[in-house]
Amino acid sequence: DLLEDEQGSIWLASYGLNKFDPETGRFTRYRPANLPSDFFITKLHQDRRGFLWLATNGRILYKFDRASESFTEFDIGIDRPDEQRNPARSVLEDGSGMMWVATERGLVRVDPATGSVRFHKRSRSDDRKSDSVFALAFNDDQTLYVSYESRLSRFDPGAQTFARLQVQVDRRLADRAAAGQRHRRFASAGQHRAEDQNRG
Repeated sequence: DLLEDEQGSIWLASYGLNKFDPETGRFTRYRPANLPSDFFITKLHQDRRGFLWLATNGRILYKFDRASESFTEFDIGIDRPDEQRNPARSVLEDGSGMMWVATERGLVRVDPATGSVRFHKRSRSDDRKSDSVFALAFNDDQTLYVSYESRLSRFDPGAQTFARLQVQVDRRLADRAAAGQRHRRFASAGQHRAEDQNRG
């Protein structure tokens, strides 16, 4: 992942946080002291205050202060203290400054002011697959949409409830897409036959 800040610097996620200055052509690398060598940064997000948030394939969410060049840690794996990983796939900020994180084990809310971390799971089971979040999105009225492997939900932070959304598929578009795939397969097969005949 990468992003450009308001000063024109480019930030790149890898096995550390890398900053590229287009004016000087200089790269600067920052790495949290306790980030294991085989862990890497998966997502970057810049909040309204200018802090960078770094999601990883481990269990720590980092906040990076560009002014002091320092990291603050938030443990998003507190639901299972004995496990090293709870990979994060997306990080977003809501209108009140709360950070929301899509993780392998559920939706996580982080309060930057207090440091509190809270899980919001849509089921009471221990099935990771049912709670694994793939993506997050806010609409204009700050409704949070949460994407799972096979469903889309709307989360109400006030009531702390999930509402499953019924996704309607336009069968005509689906049929056209399927027909297009079949046509491409047949055309490809015909092309290969013609090439074989020409070589023969």
